[in-house]
Amino acid sequence: MGTSDTQTVDISVDQSEKNIGKNDPCEAARQVTAMVLGNAKAGS
Repeated sequence: MGTSDTQTVDISVDQSEKNIGKNDPCEAARQVTAMVLGNAKAGS
């Protein structure tokens, strides 16, 4: 994920076995990314 012209963030998400086939892994990754970037912006 690009955060600026000079910085990136690498985020890796694994689903638990109970969520495989039930929840969209891409949507889970988008939600985690939004939380991480929201927290990063709040802390700067």
